[in-house]
Amino acid sequence: MMKELKMKEVKTTIDPTALSAFAIYKNLIPGMSKYEDTRSSTVKKKRKKSWPELKKELNPQPAIPNQLATRTKTKKKRGNRNKMRKLEHIEEVRVVENVNELSQKEITPVSQKLGKNKKKKLRKLNLLQNGQKDMTPSHKQVQAIPSNIKHPYNLIHPESPRHNGVKMGTKSKKSTNQEKPSASGPRPNIVSYFSSEPIRDSVEHGKSLFEWLIHPTPLSTFFSEYWEKKPLLIKRPKEPSYYKWLMSSDTLDDILRKNCIKFGKNIDITSYINGERETHNPEGRAHPPVVWDFYASGCSVRFLNPQTYIKSLWRLNASLQEFVGTFVGANVYLTPEDSQGFAPHFDDIEAFVIQIEGKKVWKLYNTPNKDEILPRFSSRNFNEEKDMLGEATMEVVVEEGDLLYFPRGTIHQAKAVQGHHSLHITISAQQGNSYADFLKIYLSTALEATVAELVQLRRGLPTDFLSFMGLVHSDSKDKTLKRKRQTFEKKVQNLAQKVLAMPMDFAADQMGKKLIWDSLPPFLTAKEKRTSVYGDAEFMDRGKIRNRGEVDPDTEVRLIRRNTVRLLIEEGGLRLYFSCENSLEFHGDEAKYLELDDDAGQALEALINNYPSFTKVEDLPITDQGLKLRLVGDLWEKGLLTTKTPLSPHMFDNEAVESDGDETDRSLSSEPAGFSLDEDEEESGEEEEGEEDREFIDDDTTEESQSSESGEDSLPQLVKRK
Repeated sequence: MMKELKMKEVKTTIDPTALSAFAIYKNLIPGMSKYEDTRSSTVKKKRKKSWPELKKELNPQPAIPNQLATRTKTKKKRGNRNKMRKLEHIEEVRVVENVNELSQKEITPVSQKLGKNKKKKLRKLNLLQNGQKDMTPSHKQVQAIPSNIKHPYNLIHPESPRHNGVKMGTKSKKSTNQEKPSASGPRPNIVSYFSSEPIRDSVEHGKSLFEWLIHPTPLSTFFSEYWEKKPLLIKRPKEPSYYKWLMSSDTLDDILRKNCIKFGKNIDITSYINGERETHNPEGRAHPPVVWDFYASGCSVRFLNPQTYIKSLWRLNASLQEFVGTFVGANVYLTPEDSQGFAPHFDDIEAFVIQIEGKKVWKLYNTPNKDEILPRFSSRNFNEEKDMLGEATMEVVVEEGDLLYFPRGTIHQAKAVQGHHSLHITISAQQGNSYADFLKIYLSTALEATVAELVQLRRGLPTDFLSFMGLVHSDSKDKTLKRKRQTFEKKVQNLAQKVLAMPMDFAADQMGKKLIWDSLPPFLTAKEKRTSVYGDAEFMDRGKIRNRGEVDPDTEVRLIRRNTVRLLIEEGGLRLYFSCENSLEFHGDEAKYLELDDDAGQALEALINNYPSFTKVEDLPITDQGLKLRLVGDLWEKGLLTTKTPLSPHMFDNEAVESDGDETDRSLSSEPAGFSLDEDEEESGEEEEGEEDREFIDDDTTEESQSSESGEDSLPQLVKRK
């Protein structure tokens, strides 16, 4: 029970706003009616007490930890203490052992709003789980609100469906999927991932973007329960613009008008009517009026390799491939309302369908054959009736902001909803990256290497082995033939064991070489360009070379990305394959590599193993100082290295000329095609938190990365350009 407040004789004018707030509480809280006249009554005070004493006396604290307390308190006004003193500390404290002891009537959501003036007098009451911590002022308490108290804020009961352990007043994010994975925390900030700051670790950066892609499903839950196992649908009804910063349907029109997009190579026109799948590609360039005429007739548009022309997709996919360890591609599908462009089929990729605009009905089926689970190749087109696909195991409507994941081998078909067109991106991964693909390389390479070492593998087969080996002789009961078969099989098995004893690293390097060729070139941030060949060092200024940078022994360098190079042995020498000069089109160019001497190989090993840390040039394991500088300089010129700080201007090739007038920083003005950021990002250097998502994405078209050739006279001693 609360102690009755006695004060000395005071005459004061009551604030009408405070009185209104008090009137609410005195009528609604049990035991408050006896304080009705204390605001205007005259009371004798026996002894004058200090404000801390009075506060301590009227504001008792629960003595037992892990208890729940209810308290209603108004905001204290400075300079008006006498008026608010009685109101502020009139409160009821109720201690309970467990929140479950409170009935639903005692804790209910409250929605009735008060006026603005009344809101200023009332604190916001939050329901926060206390857990196992002591109830101290630094710990948050769960407050039980009597049901008859009206409060301007909507409170959520901890046991209600909307309570997910998040702070009240924020919107809880729900995912609609078959398994309903638990929330993985607050929504990742995509703007922070796509800032102009250098990427600290490309693998961790890719992991963060993957978590953003599948949020709120925890990463561990996704890989343990869904990856290569079963589909997952993540609903975001309150966040329809979750993926819209990537592109829009207008982006396609802009690309068609600004680029030479060709039917069959970059874009497909398809339809699926009455069980028949057709492709309607004319020859030549895909002009916008032609494409949109097909679309108006009910045909779907499939845009291939959109990352070639959409920088936001290039940046996203290039980051994701660092984490998943395989090429990450994409296709864009634009479908008119109430139409379908493709027959039921399954693919050889892990598919992430992200809905940008409109909505689609997806039907997923289990494959009837076990040999088609996690297939290595895509299927033919199925017919729903002839191939007896049966009832769909999952039929869902995918709307704006939603994500649908399904493993390779999942038979699927999709149709746009009546009254809604559909635009979605399918992000793909894990193509040609199975154990079977690895063993195919390993067994062939191991056999070749073992043949070169073991003469037994090069010896001829028995002259009569066909007389006892083969299907016809497999069931023979002749003892002589059986003995010969057993002897032959045992010898072959022994030789196979010697082949399998070969190291697997060579096969792994061949898989890594394939990944380098498949991969997108890295997308560099604005500040990364300033410390690499793409934006640092020399530039031309009115016929004179400016800002000539030099690598010195104290220069600190590291690889531009962890998975952008692969060092392996080929044709008796070291080769360094790299992806920085790859085309944005899949396999648009041949694989690029450098040939290295043994000393350079040791230095490359050090750079690879030290990533993401920087390494001083003088610390590289090469004895010759000149060779160190030449190697690092050459790798920097190929775009494989970034420095910790921009290379300092060392000298001018010509006479120093004083600048007349305003002179801009020319070190960032000429960017190689395919590595440009949007102009806003270049100028600002970083994004502001409050800007909209689309402000840091430039959907202007980009050209492919182009390699530069150097003359033979400039070749360094350690690196032979190929």
